[in-house]
Order: sequence, then structure tokens, then C-alpha cells
Amino acid sequence: MKPAQPWGDRAQAAFGAAPIRTGSGTVHQAILALGRQDVDPDGLRPPEGITILGMSSDHLVVDLGDHPVVVGDEIDFGVGYGALVRAMTSPFVTKIERRVRPVAPKVTPVPRALALPLDGWPS
Repeated sequence: MKPAQPWGDRAQAAFGAAPIRTGSGTVHQAILALGRQDVDPDGLRPPEGITILGMSSDHLVVDLGDHPVVVGDEIDFGVGYGALVRAMTSPFVTKIERRVRPVAPKVTPVPRALALPLDGWPS
């Protein structure tokens, strides 16, 4: 937990713009090991209730809202095309391929009374 509003002078962020902070009281934040060298920040879609506050070249700062997160937890983000391409081509991102067994389509058997002979309709 930390104060929602910083104290003292604020400088620009790593990529130029000064970070915007809203709210009052305290916030529950996390620093994630994910940065601009790994993924396009505009293509990240955080889970419901989590807000992206800022991103440097190698870290992402998020407001966790009411999510109960502890050190070592993983947070699943949705990604747009640009974020996916950068992540898949980054040497700093570990790729894990998960194979899912395809579900066989449900086949409904044809009742014998409706089955047609191979040579066409009966005369």
C-alpha cells in the first residue's frame, strides 16, 4: 500500500510524459517484470479491476484495485496484435506452448430406416 498521490516534485516518466495520478487515500500497486522491450503497452488489456499506471523498458506498474496478489503470483493480460508480435519476437520473453487435445465432434447416428442405399433412391 502507498499513497495515491506522490509528494514532492515529479519528473517525466522513462518515455517522456509525466505520469498522471488520480484518486486519494492509498492504493495497492505492483511492479511486474514486463516492459516495452517485451510487449507493446498499447496492446495490453489488463484483467477487470486492474489499471496500468506506467511502463518502463523492463517493468510495468499496475494498480491492483481489490485483487489479492502476493509476490510470485501471475496476472493474465489480454493482448492485441502488436503486443503479441513483440512478445513472440522478443528474446526476453519465455514462450510456453500448450497443446490442447481437440474435442471430437459429436456425431449423431442416422437411424437405419432413413439410410439410403449407395446406388440412390429405391424405385
